[in-house]
Amino acid sequence: MLSLPSAASSVLMRVSVAFTKPTFRRVLLLAVGALLPLRGRTVTGGLRTLRGVVPGHTRTYPRVFSRVPCLLGLFRVVCLIFAEHAQHHPIPLRPTPWYVKAEPTFSDVMATVRRLFRQETLFQQPS
Repeated sequence: MLSLPSAASSVLMRVSVAFTKPTFRRVLLLAVGALLPLRGRTVTGGLRTLRGVVPGHTRTYPRVFSRVPCLLGLFRVVCLIFAEHAQHHPIPLRPTPWYVKAEPTFSDVMATVRRLFRQETLFQQPS
């Protein structure tokens, strides 16, 4: 069982209509697996991060990518999760030595969403 941050949950539920239920479960786990690792954001790395939570055989997960334009979709989902979260929380901008940021960059977006998932995602074994 996977418990997601509220900002992510509302966005991902809106996206769920584009998939069958079994495929959406895989998309959801792959999205979380892509966001949580510090490095090596691959399908295998994501599944390794989620070991013990991922139902079914891990060989069935990569085929999700052949059915949907996942990379572009994941980019959009990350942006939507950030927008949802930013409505209710202040977003710190990471300073850069070469220019002053007036608005968040995608690097800030990714850092915020990763932090959100690391702080609020709970993994529970099915009972």
